[in-house]
Amino acid sequence: MIALSINWHAEDQAWLLVAQNRRGLPFGIGGSQLVAGGALLALSAPMAGRVASWAAVNPHDPTPLLRPPAWDDAVVAAAILGAALLLALLSRWTERLGLRTMLEMRSEEGREPLVGPVSVTLGPDRATIRGATWEASYDAALLTGIEEPPGYLILRFGAARPVMLPRRDLTEPDAAAVRDWAAGVLGHDDAAP
Repeated sequence: MIALSINWHAEDQAWLLVAQNRRGLPFGIGGSQLVAGGALLALSAPMAGRVASWAAVNPHDPTPLLRPPAWDDAVVAAAILGAALLLALLSRWTERLGLRTMLEMRSEEGREPLVGPVSVTLGPDRATIRGATWEASYDAALLTGIEEPPGYLILRFGAARPVMLPRRDLTEPDAAAVRDWAAGVLGHDDAAP
């Protein structure tokens, strides 16, 4: 059993949000989804127009379906893709606004439940994280990995459940114990049939 006392700052949460959102994607997860959806719509919109025209005018003649792409198809596709890119840039702006707001907020009672003193308990089968007004508990078998970006240890319990441990609050024996715990849990999973 490992018991740790750490202190989350707004800067830590902002860093984690950015790291979670950007995981290898230039526009972040939300922006990349917008661009991918826009690209799919840009490719399918001209064909949808052809199918609608074919069905409304003469369903027995497949000629409208077989005609090559024209300039009007390119204009429609470019307009849709341009709108998707604009929305992706807008999502980046709103993300930055949210992060700036988070960094400007002060730790007030009940205002920021994810900052302040946090206790982390790593047991043989569970990881429990307790803040002042909340508690989260994860089955150790859900641990998918440990990451060590500069200044942090991150325990990943799936893609959407990271546990951030700031290195400034950990001694070297604490960090080694967390690494050993993670290696034991991940090694146990590898040994399971």
